[in-house]
Amino acid sequence: MNTPILKPSERLKVVDSLRGFALLAIVLLHNLEHYNLYFIPDFYPEWLQSIDKFFWDMIFFLFAGKAYATFSLLFGFSFYIQFSNARKKGIDFRGRFAWRMFLLFLFSQFHALFYNGDILLLYAVVGLVLIPVCKLSDKNVLVIAVFLLLQPYEWGRLLYTAFNPDYAITNRYVPYAILSGQVTSQGTFWGVLCSNIWTGQLYSNIWQVEAGRLFQTAGLFMLGMLLGRRRYFEKSDVSCRVWHRILKSGIVMFIPLYCLRIFVPDYIENSSGKIPYTIIIQSLSNFVFM
Repeated sequence: MNTPILKPSERLKVVDSLRGFALLAIVLLHNLEHYNLYFIPDFYPEWLQSIDKFFWDMIFFLFAGKAYATFSLLFGFSFYIQFSNARKKGIDFRGRFAWRMFLLFLFSQFHALFYNGDILLLYAVVGLVLIPVCKLSDKNVLVIAVFLLLQPYEWGRLLYTAFNPDYAITNRYVPYAILSGQVTSQGTFWGVLCSNIWTGQLYSNIWQVEAGRLFQTAGLFMLGMLLGRRRYFEKSDVSCRVWHRILKSGIVMFIPLYCLRIFVPDYIENSSGKIPYTIIIQSLSNFVFM
């Protein structure tokens, strides 16, 4: 017997529930990080530090990278919903979407004043990639998305370090992270605002680029759009079978990826080679876990 398709309003409740779950997990992670103000009070006894570490490791294992990935996937799905609704009315949504990304950019600047871990600027910029791909075929979009999720830039860096052992990869965000941390912990309110709008933005966005999120976010946006096109958020026999296959595939793929992530880096002698390798495996591991 075929499963009845949900009404549009009910389908949106499913997506909103997923989005709410992702946001809650992101908030939990940021709470643990004290919103980028990392510290452990000197008066903490060792037993309490052990408990803190246990919960830190557990929450990060379960949610770090996965909540962000879920939210990014649903961003692409929301684009599809808006694009599809506008097309039914004979409206080209691409120009309006570009305007909305500009507004998101402005909001990101306001948000960054109070939190130097802002991700909205990345979304506003990367979101624009949906404009040129939104009319491509499903196959072409899938190929592009998979290519981006595989972290081609990091593969290039990994191969370059293999043939050039003296090549040193440095994390350019670190100096800005140190400056931001000093101002956040010791500065005045006005000083924090001034620091966040420049140094904090450099810290946050350079880190995101160096952590592989530039390519990963674009790929997730496209996959989310494809899920909307294929109507996989509508409850039906076809969509249920697809999600069951995705679940099984994710479990099977996560096990070797997790092993590659935990055990292999110790055998990579070139410290610079560890950086792109870790980014590649960690982003793929988080993706299949998500």
